[in-house]
Amino acid sequence: NVRMAQRREAQRRATEERKNDMERVSTKIRSFPVETFQPFEAMSAKELKSALATKQVPFHGCVEKSELLEKLKENSPSSDTQCVICMEDYEEGDSLRVLRCGKAGAHHRFHLTCIDQWLYTQANREPALGEEYKAPGCPLCQKPL
Repeated sequence: NVRMAQRREAQRRATEERKNDMERVSTKIRSFPVETFQPFEAMSAKELKSALATKQVPFHGCVEKSELLEKLKENSPSSDTQCVICMEDYEEGDSLRVLRCGKAGAHHRFHLTCIDQWLYTQANREPALGEEYKAPGCPLCQKPL
């Protein structure tokens, strides 16, 4: 009976910890910004320059919009145009969740519903036997929330 009581108490504590972790994960997920996808081609020259400046890509000497567009495409990760979770290209107007976790200030973008489901699933996953719990993180770089 003592062992059963200890086992139940351990299960109760584990359930409580998981609940607290899910609340923390939920709060963190909601803190990430949401953007509406706009294809690079639909951006104005000013927006292209702003995007390049954000990525710290020099664009001096670019006179034509096509040059700015090419430079932005060359310096943008695949997550800027395609959701790496569902592998679908973004379409104009799609809602994207932005994780600020990449190297040198890069941001990783995903369909809002895809990344939310990914993170909640990871947070709720039972570790395999002998495996430690791993906090949910970015599907691209594995940086924890």
